[in-house]
Amino acid sequence: MKTSLLITLTVLLIGVSGCKQKRTIKTDDGNVEITQSKSGDDFRMEIKGQDGKSAMTVGDTVSIPDSFPKDVPILAGAKPFMNATQDKLEILHLKIQQPLAAVAREYQEKLKAEGWKIESTANMGEMSMIQAMKDNRTCSVVISKGSGDAEATIQLAVGE
Repeated sequence: MKTSLLITLTVLLIGVSGCKQKRTIKTDDGNVEITQSKSGDDFRMEIKGQDGKSAMTVGDTVSIPDSFPKDVPILAGAKPFMNATQDKLEILHLKIQQPLAAVAREYQEKLKAEGWKIESTANMGEMSMIQAMKDNRTCSVVISKGSGDAEATIQLAVGE
């Protein structure tokens, strides 16, 4: 609990400072290294500890990382605004100028075409979820209504 609170407070302090910084936090479980940088409107943070590392980039010029699985569809016109990795988990958030229902239908079709087995779906009005499996991997797709009727936000998470 103390470790989590200490890391959270440090991340917040680094985040508001606005320039590239690197900090090492000593915890009971070992050292945690936090590196934060800002480039234009993009913000990047990396956290490394003895249990692994994670990284996140947020902003207007975020791209799809080369490590993102090629068999997870990215819909035409979708623009990434956040990507993150944590060990074997890849996360990507995108915006698209399409209605939520159309995006959900297209994801189900394209995942199946890439060999993913749809395990479950849920439609909750302003949000839809799709859970798919392929080999030993899971793909979670969460689609939520954007700021207008013809805009949606897509959250993709793929991992083992």
